[in-house]
Amino acid sequence: FQSIPEAQRLALDMLDEIWTPTRFVAEAFRNATEPPVYVMGKGIQLPQALVEAPTPSRPAGPHVLMVFDALSSVERKNPIAAVAAFRKAFAGCPSARLTLKPTPLPVDHWGDPRDQLGQIRRIAQFDQRIEVVQKNASFQSILRRIKAADCVVSPTGPKALAISWPTR
Repeated sequence: FQSIPEAQRLALDMLDEIWTPTRFVAEAFRNATEPPVYVMGKGIQLPQALVEAPTPSRPAGPHVLMVFDALSSVERKNPIAAVAAFRKAFAGCPSARLTLKPTPLPVDHWGDPRDQLGQIRRIAQFDQRIEVVQKNASFQSILRRIKAADCVVSPTGPKALAISWPTR
């Protein structure tokens, strides 16, 4: 969004400077406060060939991405938390998109005891903004998805939610 959340405004008077991952986020803070705002970049480094490649086509609205290895336990990766956070954050935004990219699971795999992926597929039937892409993909394909996303989420664990906003 083009303005910062109200909860973040409470801390602005205590800051000497602000570091952001993107120019977009930096501009939102510059419009809200006096301290200097610096763009620090992404929390990940993309290969130079990908950085220089054209950005893949993407939907018009905000695009959130979660990529994870479902074989290491879906519950531990907690994609249902990503879905809940996305639906809460973008409740009034019909152009927002969430793409979940888990690795494929064999039938009767032990790692999804609460059927999170099944729950997400049922939610996606009613919320067309959510897409589950459960097929093998090359490393380059995953990097292209990251480049095209506005936000990469990783809510590992039952309560944690880590978010990275790639540079645009």
